[in-house]
Amino acid sequence: MEFVTQSLVLVFVVSTMLNVGLLLSPREIVLAMNDGQWLARALLANLVLLPALALAVAWLLQLDAVLRAGMLILATAPGGPALIKLASLARGNTALAVGLLVVLLLAGVVSQPLLLPLLLDEVSVGPGPIIFTLVCTVLVPLLLGLQVKQRLARLASR
Repeated sequence: MEFVTQSLVLVFVVSTMLNVGLLLSPREIVLAMNDGQWLARALLANLVLLPALALAVAWLLQLDAVLRAGMLILATAPGGPALIKLASLARGNTALAVGLLVVLLLAGVVSQPLLLPLLLDEVSVGPGPIIFTLVCTVLVPLLLGLQVKQRLARLASR
C-alpha cells in the first residue's frame, strides 16, 4: 500500500509541474515575481515563522520525538507542488505560485540542512538528496512543459 501511495504522490507532483509548464511561459513566471516586498514576506513566513510555529506547537502539545521530528521536517521543507494546485483552485495567480514554489524550493535546499540540526537532536541533513528530489520531481517536469509549449507555439505560428 505504501508503494501505491508513494507512486500516486509522485505522479501527482510530476503531472502538476508538467501541466504548469504547458500553461505558462518563463516570462509570465518571472514577471509575477517582481514584487520584492511580497517575496520577502513570503520567504519570512515560510522559512522562519512556520518552523517557529511548528516548534511551539510541538512543545505545547508535548509531542513525542517521532511526531515532533515529522512536524519539524514538514515545517522546514518550504513549498510543495500542492501550492500550485491550491492557487489554481482558488483562481489565484498560478504564475506567482510557480515562481514562489521555485524560490521556496531553492531556499529549502539551504535552509532545511541548516535548520533541522538546530531543531532536532542528532540530525544531519545534506542538500544532495533534497536537490536530487527537487530536480527530478519539480524542475525537470516544469522545464519539459515549458520547452514543449515553446516548441509547439513555434510550430503553430508557421
